[in-house]
Amino acid sequence: MTKAINHVKEDLMPDFDFDAFNHDHPEGENNLENGGESHAEDMEHL
Repeated sequence: MTKAINHVKEDLMPDFDFDAFNHDHPEGENNLENGGESHAEDMEHL
């Protein structure tokens, strides 16, 4: 499995920034105690 992932990252897509999609907090998790913002007002428009 690791060989397949490395092949994609290194050979097929070497210029793609895979680290741009690494997040410390999963989507939907609010981090208010560390200065994060609540997006509840954004959800009202849906």
